[in-house]
Amino acid sequence: MNHSISQFIYKGAHSQCLQFTMVADQFLKPHRATVDILIIAATGSLEIGEGEAKHLLTAGEHIMFAKDVQHSVLALTDASFYLIKLAPHEQ
Repeated sequence: MNHSISQFIYKGAHSQCLQFTMVADQFLKPHRATVDILIIAATGSLEIGEGEAKHLLTAGEHIMFAKDVQHSVLALTDASFYLIKLAPHEQ
């Protein structure tokens, strides 16, 4: 299985929130977001790849990526997480 289950939780003018559910060893290949994103682990354990760096997230922990930063997600256990797409900030 190489696809996670995702659903929209919230979709507004300035942000969107999706919930992903993954089984252990499931992998979301490296990709780049078109806006800043915040990933919040809800359950289980995730390994978040950022280039060569690896970040471990467990329930309640989070990580933020700026627009265009390549990242990937590996479920170390059955897990779920929220991905919040943040609108680009005007300077």
